[in-house]
Amino acid sequence: MRLARLLGCLLLSGCIFNNISSEERLRDSVIELNDQARWTRIDLALAQVAPGLQSEYRATHRGWGRAIRVADTEILGVEVGEDRSQATSTVVVRWYSTDTMMLAETTLHQKWESSIGGYRLIEETVADGDPGLLAEVPSSGGENLESATPAAPATATAATEASAT
Repeated sequence: MRLARLLGCLLLSGCIFNNISSEERLRDSVIELNDQARWTRIDLALAQVAPGLQSEYRATHRGWGRAIRVADTEILGVEVGEDRSQATSTVVVRWYSTDTMMLAETTLHQKWESSIGGYRLIEETVADGDPGLLAEVPSSGGENLESATPAAPATATAATEASAT
């Protein structure tokens, strides 16, 4: 009788954990990627990045933790497409360059694709704000990723300017 109860509990718990919605899996992936990247754990963030984008992601985030310090990230929204295979997220990153120590803000648009166990990042672009957050990747097809360097922030955000007055 004990064995039957134990098996019943195991089966029910498996059903509960298997019913995680697409929205929850996407939200978990978005939080995990952006949290790991914020704390410059890029190798751990790569687990949320599609294999074809990993070398580019590593190159564009190369200066994080050295030339660029992330002060804060805020997830503005996540949205799963109708067929649940594609999704998007919008993330605001507040950061500063160690050269200038001026606060900058960049809004990132992230595209995701459903995969086994969750979603994987397939594209990340600057939607608004200072483009210096992401280093430029050489157009030579990514062969010389070592030369990818972050740009200094173009201007300070309004919050920085307001606090200076």
